[in-house]
Amino acid sequence: PTVNDKYPHGVTVDFEDEPGAVDGYTFEGWHIHDTDIGTTEDNFTMPSRDVVVYGRFSPNTDTPYTVEHYLENLVAEGEDVTYGDGEGGTEPARTEEFAGTTYTLATATPVPFTGFTFDETIEGTVRTELITGNGELTLKLYYKRNEYTVYYDIDGVTPDGVAEPDDVKVKFGDLYTVEDALSADGYDFNGWYHSSDPNYANISGEEFTMPDRDVYIAGHFTERSDTAYTVLHYLQKLNEDGTAVAGTNKETDYLNTVIGKEKLSE
Repeated sequence: PTVNDKYPHGVTVDFEDEPGAVDGYTFEGWHIHDTDIGTTEDNFTMPSRDVVVYGRFSPNTDTPYTVEHYLENLVAEGEDVTYGDGEGGTEPARTEEFAGTTYTLATATPVPFTGFTFDETIEGTVRTELITGNGELTLKLYYKRNEYTVYYDIDGVTPDGVAEPDDVKVKFGDLYTVEDALSADGYDFNGWYHSSDPNYANISGEEFTMPDRDVYIAGHFTERSDTAYTVLHYLQKLNEDGTAVAGTNKETDYLNTVIGKEKLSE
């Protein structure tokens, strides 16, 4: 029937064709609420009163939607942070396809990425949204690149005037250059090395890629056995009458950088 059409009592009235398709929904057919009216899938018998015919759409349970995961890229100091594949690109690092019931809430679940942490406060995040019937819903999750600390420690004796380098924050995957070797008079510096390295390989001034953990770097000073020093010999002065001049009778050893020289004072 068409809307507001008139039909005599007792005739068979055919239902209209299905309405046009609606994205994300399935048409379940026409039906009449009144149970005393004889109906089939295709028609009904007109009673001696007006009839209201209802159509029903049900939401599909397999409507697709997408979840995209974006990782913080490494950028030069002072540049704006960007997100993408984590290697400088703008495409997501991972894309997942799901299906759900049209017009119900879909919520994206963060996935683990080594060296990254999901951060819901990052602009552009869409974690929960209604599933659109056209299957074009895209949820977006953003992950901040973790920062770890490089710690320096002088193992053993620390010569006077020598200070350990300050701890440094470095982002996962970034290149870091180890401090140059230290120096101190009277000592040999054996170089910086990874605390976990049993071979104590010298990495002073070298680069390494920051792992997903803190890094501990140690250095060691060894006292030199050839440190130079000077011995000064003082001879006592005499007055003209042969008596000693007060305050001149002393002997002192000095640690210095001259070896094997003597100084005689008058």
